Amino acid sequence: MSFRIIESFNTADYLLIIFLTFLLYLFRFYYDYFTRPNPLPGPLPLPFGLENLFFDGDFKRLTADLYQKYGDICEFRCSGYRRIVITKTDYFENLLSPSKNLALFAKFEHTPAMDLIGNFGRGMFLNINYETWKINKYFLLQSISTSGFNEEAIKRANELFEELDGHWNLLKKSQSCNDNWLEMDFLQWITRFMVDNISIVVTGEKGCSMAAYYNTFNSDKSESSLFDNSKSYNSDKFTQAVMIYIRGLMFLNIVHPFLRRYVPYFKKKTNVLLENGGYIISDTG
Repeated sequence: MSFRIIESFNTADYLLIIFLTFLLYLFRFYYDYFTRPNPLPGPLPLPFGLENLFFDGDFKRLTADLYQKYGDICEFRCSGYRRIVITKTDYFENLLSPSKNLALFAKFEHTPAMDLIGNFGRGMFLNINYETWKINKYFLLQSISTSGFNEEAIKRANELFEELDGHWNLLKKSQSCNDNWLEMDFLQWITRFMVDNISIVVTGEKGCSMAAYYNTFNSDKSESSLFDNSKSYNSDKFTQAVMIYIRGLMFLNIVHPFLRRYVPYFKKKTNVLLENGGYIISDTG
């Protein structure tokens, strides 16, 4: 019976159904928007994620424009999620307040793809549980607010800068650079500098990411290589795993699950990200 009814439809009927479905979607979309909890001022969102077509990736200019038009706190929709922009220092200081009874909750949006990584919901940035988040934040702020922490952090950072400068000077000598310049991938160096610095601040143990990266340029086999020092090797391996993890978050959120499961290229890349996430969990857990 239902098939006969469908067969009796003409082109105008199909267009009418599509039009009514579109109107129903628009009604539901804007109904959810205008009835959202805790509404904030901001631009009117567009359905189907069309706002992404008008965004060029310049968040700095976007937030500046939103601040001029909507004030200290506002919201906008991007990639299907609600984003809140805070430009007043008082609001940001509340996020960093050591109080455990804080009402403000800074979290990363949860998507089904995030569950694939395995460590979503831990720590602070990837935590969507308010109770555990505020406890983690409280202990973190208490630990970095102790007397002498800033002095120790600055001292360690200066030591790492001296180590970094030493690596660069050795590279200049080994590559016979007569001029006062050395071509390098600064992003690779500064990433490992940050990892070593965070390692000292958080765990009290000095990392060896910079030393491990320097050893990749060391052609003198008489000296200890990267693989002769397990600590250096593990430090550099963990650094690379973190970088892959950060890039993988974007990949998993952008690529459709069907492509990740059945298209060989995307499936292989997804498996690499899952193995990488498992390594981070086993190494930090």
